[in-house]
Amino acid sequence: MTKELKKYKVTIAGESYFLVSDETEEQVMRVAKHVNDQMRTIAQSGLSDDPQRLAVLVALQSTSKMMEHGELLKHHQESTERMIELLSEQVPQESPVAS
Repeated sequence: MTKELKKYKVTIAGESYFLVSDETEEQVMRVAKHVNDQMRTIAQSGLSDDPQRLAVLVALQSTSKMMEHGELLKHHQESTERMIELLSEQVPQESPVAS
């Protein structure tokens, strides 16, 4: 089932952008706010005030965090699979009930 594409207007670093997404308005606005907040934080730190440079820095930070979370998720999935295997070895197998 495909989601319906919708058009949204967001403002990031004082610039308006029209986005097309199948995400909810709430999700699109939350992401846009996060990007805007990150750009503002970097600009206030004095690293840069160039919008393009700020956007690249936000993209790098966000991608780094996403990759870190992906590795953490992978680690948790592997740990969960090992625990299930260990538990399966410990739980006695049910024998078929004879009638």
